[in-house]
Amino acid sequence: MQGKLKMIVCLLGLMACPIIHAETEVLADYGGRETGLKSPQEQIRELANRMPVPQAPAENGLLQRFPIESDLSVGVIETKQHDKPVSRPFFILGYDEHSAQWLETNLNHLQEINALGLVTNVRSAAELARLQQYAGTIELQAMPVESIAEQFDVDSYPVLITTEEITQ
Repeated sequence: MQGKLKMIVCLLGLMACPIIHAETEVLADYGGRETGLKSPQEQIRELANRMPVPQAPAENGLLQRFPIESDLSVGVIETKQHDKPVSRPFFILGYDEHSAQWLETNLNHLQEINALGLVTNVRSAAELARLQQYAGTIELQAMPVESIAEQFDVDSYPVLITTEEITQ
């Protein structure tokens, strides 16, 4: 009896619901003529076709374009604490003599903490490869670093950013 009552209440509820009926509204009818408007997929495809092809594939399957430039320059960094999330220590350096010396001097420490190297102001894959010789087993990636530097309030390199500290 209780099951029949539930079914009756359900049927009554369905009958009491207003029927929603929506008709198609035509926003524009161009009569089959070409409008010059393109779908988002066509727009994206055209934009992708206009983009330059990257120059050199990187080791990890990432594509890199050269030159990589930034507003950062060689300079002195004051050690300071930070509270930003950092999952892996990393350092920023450029392709210059000071950065190469810094890398060579700090190599053992950078290897111990498994730091990742971000390289800016490098003109070619060949320059990155020369810098990689100094780095040994440390991974170096050439990439734009402005947004990272801005987040950590850094305007010079070489700089090491760990989970708690910004230092040189």
